[in-house]
Amino acid sequence: MKILPIVLALCLAIACVAENPALVAVIEEPIINKVRDKYFESALGALGTLTMPDFEEGAITATNIRVQISNDSPQNLVVGFDNESNSIKAEIKNTNIKVQVDYKYKAGLVTVNGDADVQGPIDSVALSLLMDKMEDGEFIIPQIAVPDFDLEMDNSKFDLKLTCKGCIKAVESLIATFMKGTLLNQVKDQVKEQVPTMANEIGNGILASSYPRTFPLLEDIRIVTALTDAINVADGHLEIPLDGTVYTEEKGIVRPGPTPDMPRYNPESPGEAQMFFSSYLAQTLSHTLNTLNKLVIKTRFLLFTFVTTIDPSKGKTAISFDNNAIVATIYPKIVTKYLKLGVELGTVVKVSLKIKNGDSQNLLSVVPKIKKLNLNSFKLIVLGIPINLSLFKFLITPFVRLFLNFIVLPTIEIPKSDLLPLTVTDSLLSFNKQYAEFGISFDFEE
Repeated sequence: MKILPIVLALCLAIACVAENPALVAVIEEPIINKVRDKYFESALGALGTLTMPDFEEGAITATNIRVQISNDSPQNLVVGFDNESNSIKAEIKNTNIKVQVDYKYKAGLVTVNGDADVQGPIDSVALSLLMDKMEDGEFIIPQIAVPDFDLEMDNSKFDLKLTCKGCIKAVESLIATFMKGTLLNQVKDQVKEQVPTMANEIGNGILASSYPRTFPLLEDIRIVTALTDAINVADGHLEIPLDGTVYTEEKGIVRPGPTPDMPRYNPESPGEAQMFFSSYLAQTLSHTLNTLNKLVIKTRFLLFTFVTTIDPSKGKTAISFDNNAIVATIYPKIVTKYLKLGVELGTVVKVSLKIKNGDSQNLLSVVPKIKKLNLNSFKLIVLGIPINLSLFKFLITPFVRLFLNFIVLPTIEIPKSDLLPLTVTDSLLSFNKQYAEFGISFDFEE
Protein backbone atom coordinates (compact mmCIF):
# COMPACT_ATOMS: atom_id res chain seq x y z
CA MET A 1 0.00 0.00 0.00
CA LYS A 2 3.03 2.28 0.07
CA ILE A 3 2.08 3.71 -3.33
CA LEU A 4 2.17 7.30 -2.17
CA PRO A 5 5.79 7.07 -0.95
CA ILE A 6 6.65 5.81 -4.42
CA VAL A 7 4.97 8.81 -6.02
CA LEU A 8 6.81 11.13 -3.64
CA ALA A 9 10.09 9.45 -4.47
CA LEU A 10 9.43 10.25 -8.12
CA CYS A 11 9.60 13.95 -7.37
CA LEU A 12 12.45 13.73 -4.88
CA ALA A 13 14.73 11.24 -6.64
CA ILE A 14 15.48 13.39 -9.43
CA ALA A 15 17.31 14.81 -10.27
CA CYS A 16 13.87 7.57 -23.20
CA VAL A 17 12.63 10.27 -25.55
CA ALA A 18 9.32 11.84 -24.66
CA GLU A 19 7.78 14.81 -26.39
CA ASN A 20 7.47 16.63 -23.08
CA PRO A 21 9.28 15.90 -19.82
CA ALA A 22 7.30 14.36 -16.99
CA LEU A 23 9.81 15.82 -14.53
CA VAL A 24 11.57 19.18 -14.65
CA ALA A 25 14.28 19.94 -12.11
CA VAL A 26 15.09 23.63 -11.63
CA ILE A 27 18.32 25.01 -10.21
CA GLU A 28 18.41 28.74 -9.47
CA GLU A 29 21.52 30.89 -9.57
CA PRO A 30 21.90 31.04 -5.74
CA ILE A 31 22.38 27.26 -5.75
CA ILE A 32 25.18 27.63 -8.28
CA ASN A 33 26.84 30.20 -6.02
CA LYS A 34 26.52 27.92 -2.97
CA VAL A 35 28.10 25.06 -4.90
CA ARG A 36 30.83 27.45 -6.06
CA ASP A 37 31.57 28.52 -2.48
CA LYS A 38 31.68 24.89 -1.31
CA TYR A 39 33.78 23.34 -4.08
CA PHE A 40 35.74 26.22 -5.65
CA GLU A 41 39.03 25.39 -3.95
CA SER A 42 38.97 21.67 -4.78
CA ALA A 43 37.83 22.26 -8.37
CA LEU A 44 40.55 24.83 -8.98
CA GLY A 45 43.07 22.40 -7.51
CA ALA A 46 42.01 19.76 -10.03
CA LEU A 47 41.90 22.05 -13.07
CA GLY A 48 44.53 24.61 -12.07
CA THR A 49 47.63 22.45 -12.52
CA LEU A 50 48.79 22.01 -16.09
CA THR A 51 51.83 20.56 -17.80
CA MET A 52 53.26 21.53 -21.15
CA PRO A 53 55.41 19.72 -23.71
CA ASP A 54 59.06 20.68 -24.03
CA PHE A 55 59.91 23.09 -26.83
CA GLU A 56 62.86 25.05 -28.15
CA GLU A 57 63.41 28.34 -29.85
CA GLY A 58 66.79 29.29 -31.25
CA ALA A 59 69.50 28.46 -28.72
CA ILE A 60 67.10 27.87 -25.79
CA THR A 61 65.31 24.63 -24.94
CA ALA A 62 62.56 24.69 -22.27
CA THR A 63 61.80 21.43 -20.41
CA ASN A 64 59.76 20.21 -17.42
CA ILE A 65 57.26 23.09 -17.72
CA ARG A 66 54.74 23.25 -14.87
CA VAL A 67 51.88 25.75 -14.74
CA GLN A 68 49.95 26.53 -11.56
CA ILE A 69 46.83 28.72 -11.61
CA SER A 70 45.69 30.04 -8.22
CA ASN A 71 42.86 32.13 -6.83
CA ASP A 72 42.19 32.76 -3.15
CA SER A 73 38.43 33.46 -3.14
CA PRO A 74 35.35 31.81 -4.68
CA GLN A 75 33.77 35.27 -4.94
CA ASN A 76 36.26 35.94 -7.74
CA LEU A 77 34.27 33.49 -9.87
CA VAL A 78 31.25 35.26 -11.38
CA VAL A 79 28.65 33.04 -13.03
CA GLY A 80 25.80 34.14 -15.29
CA PHE A 81 23.16 32.47 -17.47
CA ASP A 82 22.83 33.24 -21.19
CA ASN A 83 19.49 32.03 -22.52
CA GLU A 84 20.21 33.05 -26.12
CA SER A 85 23.24 30.75 -26.47
CA ASN A 86 21.99 28.21 -23.89
CA SER A 87 25.27 28.66 -22.05
CA ILE A 88 26.58 29.32 -18.57
CA LYS A 89 29.03 32.21 -18.65
CA ALA A 90 31.86 32.26 -16.14
CA GLU A 91 34.57 34.85 -15.46
CA ILE A 92 37.39 34.48 -12.94
CA LYS A 93 39.02 37.64 -11.65
CA ASN A 94 42.13 38.26 -9.52
CA THR A 95 43.84 35.09 -10.68
CA ASN A 96 47.57 34.44 -10.57
CA ILE A 97 49.65 32.11 -12.68
CA LYS A 98 53.06 30.66 -11.87
CA VAL A 99 55.28 28.95 -14.43
CA GLN A 100 58.27 26.84 -13.41
CA VAL A 101 60.67 25.65 -16.08
CA ASP A 102 64.10 24.12 -16.60
CA TYR A 103 66.11 25.41 -19.55
CA LYS A 104 69.25 24.86 -21.53
CA TYR A 105 71.06 27.53 -23.52
CA LYS A 106 73.53 26.28 -26.14
CA ALA A 107 75.21 28.54 -28.65
CA GLY A 108 78.56 27.45 -30.10
CA LEU A 109 80.86 26.53 -27.22
CA VAL A 110 78.62 28.20 -24.61
CA THR A 111 76.25 25.92 -22.68
CA VAL A 112 74.21 27.07 -19.70
CA ASN A 113 71.67 25.04 -17.68
CA GLY A 114 69.30 26.59 -15.18
CA ASP A 115 65.73 27.04 -14.04
CA ALA A 116 63.26 29.89 -13.76
CA ASP A 117 60.05 30.92 -12.00
CA VAL A 118 57.77 33.35 -13.83
CA GLN A 119 54.66 34.55 -12.04
CA GLY A 120 52.13 37.31 -12.31
CA PRO A 121 48.45 38.24 -12.61
CA ILE A 122 45.96 37.10 -15.21
CA ASP A 123 43.81 40.09 -16.09
CA SER A 124 40.78 37.94 -16.88
CA VAL A 125 39.70 34.38 -17.62
CA ALA A 126 36.30 33.93 -19.25
CA LEU A 127 34.54 30.93 -20.72
CA SER A 128 31.17 29.76 -21.99
CA LEU A 129 29.81 26.37 -20.95
CA LEU A 130 27.30 25.23 -23.56
CA MET A 131 24.55 22.85 -22.40
CA ASP A 132 24.37 20.05 -24.96
CA LYS A 133 23.04 16.49 -25.21
CA MET A 134 24.02 13.09 -26.58
CA GLU A 135 21.98 10.07 -27.59
CA ASP A 136 23.03 6.91 -25.77
CA GLY A 137 20.98 4.06 -27.20
CA GLU A 138 17.36 4.79 -26.31
CA PHE A 139 18.35 7.49 -23.81
CA ILE A 140 19.47 11.11 -23.97
CA ILE A 141 22.15 12.24 -21.51
CA PRO A 142 23.59 15.70 -20.84
CA GLN A 143 26.85 16.84 -22.37
CA ILE A 144 28.80 20.11 -22.25
CA ALA A 145 31.05 22.06 -24.60
CA VAL A 146 33.34 25.06 -24.17
CA PRO A 147 32.97 27.01 -27.42
CA ASP A 148 34.54 30.18 -26.04
CA PHE A 149 37.54 30.54 -23.74
CA ASP A 150 39.55 33.71 -23.34
CA LEU A 151 42.61 34.49 -21.23
CA GLU A 152 44.07 37.97 -21.05
CA MET A 153 47.39 38.78 -19.39
CA ASP A 154 50.11 41.44 -19.71
CA ASN A 155 53.58 39.87 -19.86
CA SER A 156 55.18 43.07 -18.58
CA LYS A 157 53.42 42.60 -15.20
CA PHE A 158 55.18 39.28 -14.54
CA ASP A 159 58.13 38.82 -12.19
CA LEU A 160 61.04 36.58 -13.12
CA LYS A 161 63.38 34.62 -10.86
CA LEU A 162 66.16 33.26 -13.01
CA THR A 163 68.98 30.92 -12.09
CA CYS A 164 71.78 31.49 -14.59
CA LYS A 165 75.13 30.70 -13.00
CA GLY A 166 78.12 31.99 -14.93
CA CYS A 167 75.98 33.80 -17.48
CA ILE A 168 77.32 36.85 -19.14
CA LYS A 169 74.95 39.80 -19.17
CA ALA A 170 73.99 39.38 -22.84
CA VAL A 171 73.06 35.69 -22.39
CA GLU A 172 71.10 36.39 -19.19
CA SER A 173 69.17 39.16 -20.98
CA LEU A 174 68.42 36.84 -23.90
CA ILE A 175 67.11 34.11 -21.57
CA ALA A 176 65.04 36.62 -19.57
CA THR A 177 63.46 37.91 -22.77
CA PHE A 178 62.64 34.31 -23.74
CA MET A 179 61.01 33.62 -20.36
CA LYS A 180 58.81 36.72 -20.25
CA GLY A 181 58.05 36.61 -23.97
CA THR A 182 58.14 33.29 -25.80
CA LEU A 183 57.51 31.09 -22.74
CA LEU A 184 54.56 33.12 -21.41
CA ASN A 185 53.00 33.31 -24.87
CA GLN A 186 53.39 29.56 -25.23
CA VAL A 187 51.80 29.03 -21.79
CA LYS A 188 48.91 31.30 -22.68
CA ASP A 189 48.27 29.38 -25.90
CA GLN A 190 48.50 26.03 -24.10
CA VAL A 191 46.13 27.10 -21.32
CA LYS A 192 43.62 28.33 -23.91
CA GLU A 193 43.90 24.96 -25.62
CA GLN A 194 44.03 22.65 -22.60
CA VAL A 195 41.33 24.10 -20.32
CA PRO A 196 38.44 23.67 -22.82
CA THR A 197 39.74 20.22 -23.72
CA MET A 198 40.01 19.18 -20.07
CA ALA A 199 36.53 20.54 -19.31
CA ASN A 200 35.05 18.68 -22.28
CA GLU A 201 36.88 15.42 -21.72
CA ILE A 202 36.61 15.29 -17.92
CA GLY A 203 33.08 16.67 -17.71
CA ASN A 204 31.62 14.66 -20.57
CA GLY A 205 33.49 11.56 -19.46
CA ILE A 206 31.92 11.79 -16.00
CA LEU A 207 28.46 12.45 -17.47
CA ALA A 208 28.73 9.58 -19.96
CA SER A 209 29.86 7.08 -17.33
CA SER A 210 27.96 8.26 -14.24
CA TYR A 211 24.76 10.06 -15.26
CA PRO A 212 21.84 7.78 -14.21
CA ARG A 213 19.70 6.77 -17.19
CA THR A 214 17.22 5.17 -14.79
CA PHE A 215 16.68 5.17 -11.03
CA PRO A 216 15.38 2.32 -8.82
CA LEU A 217 12.18 3.01 -6.93
CA LEU A 218 10.96 -0.23 -5.43
CA GLU A 219 11.92 -3.85 -6.16
CA ASP A 220 11.53 -4.27 -9.95
CA ILE A 221 10.09 -0.77 -10.48
CA ARG A 222 12.33 1.95 -11.96
CA ILE A 223 11.95 5.46 -13.35
CA VAL A 224 13.65 6.87 -16.45
CA THR A 225 15.83 9.82 -15.42
CA ALA A 226 17.38 10.39 -18.84
CA LEU A 227 16.68 13.74 -20.50
CA THR A 228 14.09 14.59 -23.11
CA ASP A 229 16.27 17.43 -24.42
CA ALA A 230 19.35 19.43 -23.50
CA ILE A 231 19.35 21.30 -20.19
CA ASN A 232 17.74 24.69 -20.78
CA VAL A 233 19.60 27.80 -19.61
CA ALA A 234 16.89 30.32 -18.71
CA ASP A 235 17.07 33.73 -17.07
CA GLY A 236 18.51 33.17 -13.59
CA HIS A 237 18.00 29.39 -13.51
CA LEU A 238 18.56 26.06 -15.22
CA GLU A 239 15.74 23.72 -16.30
CA ILE A 240 16.58 20.01 -16.49
CA PRO A 241 13.90 18.07 -18.44
CA LEU A 242 13.64 14.42 -17.33
CA ASP A 243 11.64 11.68 -19.02
CA GLY A 244 9.95 10.34 -15.87
CA THR A 245 8.46 7.14 -17.30
CA VAL A 246 7.93 4.43 -14.68
CA TYR A 247 8.50 0.84 -15.79
CA THR A 248 9.56 -2.64 -14.70
CA GLU A 249 12.74 -4.32 -15.85
CA GLU A 250 10.73 -7.38 -16.89
CA LYS A 251 8.26 -5.49 -19.12
CA GLY A 252 10.65 -2.78 -20.29
CA ILE A 253 9.85 0.87 -20.99
CA VAL A 254 6.26 1.36 -22.14
CA ARG A 255 4.78 4.85 -22.39
CA PRO A 256 1.02 4.77 -21.74
CA GLY A 257 0.30 8.07 -23.46
CA PRO A 258 1.59 11.57 -24.28
CA THR A 259 3.04 13.83 -21.61
CA PRO A 260 0.97 17.02 -21.18
CA ASP A 261 2.44 20.50 -20.91
CA MET A 262 3.07 21.88 -17.44
CA PRO A 263 4.90 24.84 -15.84
CA ARG A 264 8.68 24.52 -15.69
CA TYR A 265 9.47 27.31 -13.25
CA ASN A 266 7.75 29.22 -10.44
CA PRO A 267 9.38 32.56 -9.61
CA GLU A 268 7.21 32.79 -6.46
CA SER A 269 8.44 29.48 -5.02
CA PRO A 270 10.58 29.66 -1.85
CA GLY A 271 12.72 26.87 -3.32
CA GLU A 272 16.05 27.68 -4.92
CA ALA A 273 15.84 24.15 -6.28
CA GLN A 274 12.46 23.18 -7.70
CA MET A 275 10.85 20.08 -9.18
CA PHE A 276 7.75 19.91 -11.35
CA PHE A 277 6.16 16.57 -12.14
CA SER A 278 3.18 16.10 -14.42
CA SER A 279 0.05 13.99 -14.17
CA TYR A 280 1.79 11.66 -16.63
CA LEU A 281 3.77 10.35 -13.66
CA ALA A 282 0.59 9.17 -11.97
CA GLN A 283 -0.56 7.66 -15.27
CA THR A 284 2.68 5.78 -15.95
CA LEU A 285 2.90 4.60 -12.32
CA SER A 286 -0.68 3.30 -12.45
CA HIS A 287 0.03 1.55 -15.75
CA THR A 288 3.15 -0.10 -14.34
CA LEU A 289 1.42 -1.30 -11.17
CA ASN A 290 -1.37 -2.82 -13.26
CA THR A 291 1.11 -4.80 -15.37
CA LEU A 292 2.76 -6.45 -12.37
CA ASN A 293 1.84 -9.96 -11.35
CA LYS A 294 1.94 -8.79 -7.72
CA LEU A 295 3.67 -6.08 -5.74
CA VAL A 296 4.66 -7.09 -2.21
CA ILE A 297 5.84 -4.52 0.35
CA LYS A 298 6.88 -5.16 3.97
CA THR A 299 6.59 -2.55 6.74
CA ARG A 300 7.09 -2.70 10.51
CA PHE A 301 4.98 -1.13 13.23
CA LEU A 302 5.88 -1.79 16.86
CA LEU A 303 6.55 -5.56 17.08
CA PHE A 304 4.61 -6.50 13.96
CA THR A 305 5.68 -6.96 10.35
CA PHE A 306 2.92 -6.14 7.87
CA VAL A 307 2.91 -7.54 4.34
CA THR A 308 1.05 -5.43 1.78
CA THR A 309 0.16 -7.12 -1.50
CA ILE A 310 -1.21 -5.29 -4.54
CA ASP A 311 -2.64 -7.76 -7.03
CA PRO A 312 -4.07 -6.29 -10.29
CA SER A 313 -6.43 -9.27 -10.58
CA LYS A 314 -8.29 -7.94 -7.51
CA GLY A 315 -8.80 -4.50 -9.05
CA LYS A 316 -7.02 -1.94 -11.17
CA THR A 317 -4.93 0.78 -9.54
CA ALA A 318 -5.60 4.37 -10.61
CA ILE A 319 -3.53 7.28 -9.31
CA SER A 320 -4.13 10.96 -10.08
CA PHE A 321 -3.36 14.43 -8.76
CA ASP A 322 -5.94 16.68 -7.15
CA ASN A 323 -5.77 20.07 -5.48
CA ASN A 324 -3.32 19.67 -2.56
CA ALA A 325 -3.55 15.88 -2.60
CA ILE A 326 -2.94 12.59 -4.37
CA VAL A 327 -5.96 10.43 -5.16
CA ALA A 328 -5.56 6.67 -5.49
CA THR A 329 -8.01 3.89 -6.25
CA ILE A 330 -6.33 0.77 -4.94
CA TYR A 331 -7.04 -2.80 -3.85
CA PRO A 332 -4.46 -3.87 -1.26
CA LYS A 333 -4.27 -6.87 1.01
CA ILE A 334 -2.52 -6.09 4.30
CA VAL A 335 -1.73 -8.89 6.76
CA THR A 336 0.67 -9.53 9.62
CA LYS A 337 3.53 -11.79 8.57
CA TYR A 338 3.09 -14.54 11.16
CA LEU A 339 -0.43 -14.35 12.67
CA LYS A 340 -2.12 -13.84 9.28
CA LEU A 341 -4.36 -11.09 10.66
CA GLY A 342 -5.27 -8.19 8.43
CA VAL A 343 -7.60 -6.68 5.87
CA GLU A 344 -8.33 -6.85 2.16
CA LEU A 345 -10.05 -3.82 0.75
CA GLY A 346 -10.95 -1.77 -2.26
CA THR A 347 -10.73 1.94 -1.61
CA VAL A 348 -10.50 5.42 -3.02
CA VAL A 349 -8.16 7.43 -0.84
CA LYS A 350 -7.13 11.10 -0.90
CA VAL A 351 -3.80 11.80 0.77
CA SER A 352 -2.03 15.07 1.54
CA LEU A 353 1.73 15.35 1.98
CA LYS A 354 3.53 17.70 4.37
CA ILE A 355 7.24 18.54 4.27
CA LYS A 356 9.20 18.82 7.53
CA ASN A 357 12.78 20.03 7.79
CA GLY A 358 15.27 17.31 8.61
CA ASP A 359 17.60 16.63 11.50
CA SER A 360 21.21 15.49 11.95
CA GLN A 361 20.53 12.28 10.00
CA ASN A 362 17.85 13.25 7.48
CA LEU A 363 17.65 15.96 4.84
CA LEU A 364 13.89 16.23 5.30
CA SER A 365 10.82 14.19 6.17
CA VAL A 366 7.52 13.79 4.35
CA VAL A 367 4.42 13.15 6.42
CA PRO A 368 1.48 11.62 4.48
CA LYS A 369 -2.03 11.92 5.90
CA ILE A 370 -5.30 10.51 4.61
CA LYS A 371 -7.78 13.36 4.12
CA LYS A 372 -10.62 11.27 2.70
CA LEU A 373 -11.31 7.55 2.34
CA ASN A 374 -14.18 5.71 0.64
CA LEU A 375 -14.41 1.93 0.95
CA ASN A 376 -15.74 -0.03 -2.03
CA SER A 377 -15.18 -3.38 -0.35
CA PHE A 378 -13.80 -4.69 2.93
CA LYS A 379 -12.71 -8.11 4.16
CA LEU A 380 -11.30 -8.90 7.57
CA ILE A 381 -8.64 -11.61 7.50
CA VAL A 382 -8.36 -13.90 10.55
CA LEU A 383 -5.75 -16.69 10.48
CA GLY A 384 -5.55 -16.22 6.72
CA ILE A 385 -9.32 -16.61 6.20
CA PRO A 386 -11.15 -13.59 4.65
CA ILE A 387 -14.48 -12.53 6.17
CA ASN A 388 -16.55 -10.21 3.96
CA LEU A 389 -17.72 -7.20 5.98
CA SER A 390 -18.52 -4.88 3.05
CA LEU A 391 -22.07 -4.37 4.34
CA PHE A 392 -20.60 -2.59 7.38
CA LYS A 393 -18.08 -0.46 5.44
CA PHE A 394 -19.60 2.85 6.62
CA LEU A 395 -19.01 1.87 10.24
CA ILE A 396 -15.57 0.45 9.51
CA THR A 397 -14.23 3.37 7.43
CA PRO A 398 -12.96 5.53 10.36
CA PHE A 399 -11.04 2.59 11.80
CA VAL A 400 -9.53 1.72 8.41
CA ARG A 401 -8.46 5.33 7.97
CA LEU A 402 -6.76 5.29 11.37
CA PHE A 403 -5.08 1.97 10.54
CA LEU A 404 -3.77 3.19 7.20
CA ASN A 405 -2.44 6.47 8.63
CA PHE A 406 -0.42 4.82 11.37
CA ILE A 407 0.50 1.44 9.85
CA VAL A 408 0.69 1.70 6.06
CA LEU A 409 1.67 5.35 5.56
CA PRO A 410 4.61 6.02 7.88
CA THR A 411 6.67 9.19 7.73
CA ILE A 412 9.09 9.08 4.82
CA GLU A 413 12.61 10.18 5.77
CA ILE A 414 15.05 11.35 3.09
CA PRO A 415 18.57 10.68 4.42
CA LYS A 416 21.44 13.13 4.05
CA SER A 417 24.20 12.38 1.57
CA ASP A 418 27.93 12.59 2.31
CA LEU A 419 28.38 13.91 -1.24
CA LEU A 420 25.92 16.77 -0.61
CA PRO A 421 25.87 17.65 3.12
CA LEU A 422 22.83 19.92 3.15
CA THR A 423 20.55 21.54 5.70
CA VAL A 424 17.04 22.44 4.50
CA THR A 425 16.01 26.04 5.23
CA ASP A 426 12.65 26.24 3.41
CA SER A 427 10.41 24.00 1.32
CA LEU A 428 7.17 23.74 -0.63
CA LEU A 429 5.09 20.80 -1.88
CA SER A 430 1.79 21.41 -3.65
CA PHE A 431 -0.50 19.45 -5.96
CA ASN A 432 -2.77 20.54 -8.80
CA LYS A 433 -4.83 18.36 -11.10
CA GLN A 434 -2.36 18.59 -14.00
CA TYR A 435 0.95 18.77 -12.14
CA ALA A 436 2.65 18.91 -8.76
CA GLU A 437 5.41 21.20 -7.54
CA PHE A 438 8.20 20.71 -5.04
CA GLY A 439 10.64 23.41 -3.94
CA ILE A 440 13.52 23.41 -1.49
CA SER A 441 16.14 25.85 -0.26
CA PHE A 442 19.18 24.71 1.64
CA ASP A 443 22.63 25.60 2.93
CA PHE A 444 25.76 23.50 2.81
CA GLU A 445 26.88 22.27 6.19
CA GLU A 446 30.32 23.28 7.38
